[in-house]
Amino acid sequence: MHSNEPLIFENAGLAGSKISRCNLSHTVVTGCNFLGTIIDDCNMESLSLHNANLTRSRIDNVNFSDAVVTNCNLTGFAILNCGLEGMTIDGIAVTDLLKKWHEG
Repeated sequence: MHSNEPLIFENAGLAGSKISRCNLSHTVVTGCNFLGTIIDDCNMESLSLHNANLTRSRIDNVNFSDAVVTNCNLTGFAILNCGLEGMTIDGIAVTDLLKKWHEG
């Protein structure tokens, strides 16, 4: 199917579906269950997640350059083996905070 007409799925059971090499730019997804979904090798530049539940999610090898996280619950959130240059929390450089912490 090579149509440029938008598709509308409403109250559709798409569990187990596979979507590949598709242009989903400017797509709006609301009220959907992505439990166990795998998103791999996708351009999500300028993606907006709002009121999303990412409990127990894994984010690996992702470029968050110039990304902003606001009004989020980061309880139990872990950042491991990541470049932190230029990262700030409430305007404070994370690398400076870590340096002070390591110095005691």
